[in-house]
Amino acid sequence: MSNVSKVSGVFKGAVVPALVGAAVLLAAGSAMGSDGADTVHFDTPGTSLVEVPGDVCRVTVDTKGATGGNGYQQSGAPGGSAVATIPVTSGEVLQVNVGSSGGDAGDGNSGAGGLASTYGAGGAGGTDSSTDGNIPKQGGGGAGGASDVRQGGTGLANRVVIAGGGGGGAGGSTTDVTGGAGGGTSGDAGTDTNSGTVGDGGGGTQAAGGAAGGGGSGGTAGSLGTGGTGSTNNLENGGAGGGGGGGYYGGGGGGVLDGYSGGGGGGGSGFTPNGTGLTTGDAPVGDGSVTLTWISCPLGAPAPAISRNGVLALAILMAIGGVAVLRRRSRSAS
Repeated sequence: MSNVSKVSGVFKGAVVPALVGAAVLLAAGSAMGSDGADTVHFDTPGTSLVEVPGDVCRVTVDTKGATGGNGYQQSGAPGGSAVATIPVTSGEVLQVNVGSSGGDAGDGNSGAGGLASTYGAGGAGGTDSSTDGNIPKQGGGGAGGASDVRQGGTGLANRVVIAGGGGGGAGGSTTDVTGGAGGGTSGDAGTDTNSGTVGDGGGGTQAAGGAAGGGGSGGTAGSLGTGGTGSTNNLENGGAGGGGGGGYYGGGGGGVLDGYSGGGGGGGSGFTPNGTGLTTGDAPVGDGSVTLTWISCPLGAPAPAISRNGVLALAILMAIGGVAVLRRRSRSAS
């Protein structure tokens, strides 16, 4: 066999495989460098289904409840937050629910109560139907909705991390924040601008919905997953009650006292599996949000990504190694 044939054979047997392997590594390096982000953020109210990526065994869930709507002259309260890390299985589907803000009350002519949150089950504000035509009508604000993540199903029993929504502001003649902040372990009770607390909606807890404020008509307590409705003012004058925030347990709707401002709605409670990571009233003003941060399994995590420069350097080294083998075998052949 001629030296040329031997060189050609060595080239095919050593250098070509090295170059092919380098090319494969370079392509793999490109794929590794283009992996998607490990965090997914949802801030548009509504429901989304999310599949857990491969090699993921846990996810950190950060939920924020939505803000309660404003009553006439009086403001709703912010929602709370709930943060927890939960075990998941690659390929399973989680349901993500982002709560929406409660509606604001109508103007002094209509006295309409603010609408309930479209998502997250915050309660509606009460309407002011008072008969005194000399003062503006003072409707209550609708409450903010809860944000949550559900695992293993889509029902209320499948919620694993929940941030409570803020209560709606009462209808009143002075400016103040009267809605109760969302939870947190418990939602805050609503307040009023009077000296008593009879009309204030109670905050949701870990065991029950918040109580409805006294007075007026149509006001309801909070319940599992749902905020109560603010009371309607059908007395001579005064303001209507704010709605109760959605949550693990919803806040109670605010009540009505004749001749006074109404009571604010209570905030909904939050929930995590171990009862930690719950904060009352720290969510940004506006709609809620949910952020998922994926965590790879310690034993099943993918190999560390190699940069394109690193892969290119490795490819060059493999090619140089193949050339060195070629030279040694060429000397032996001659």
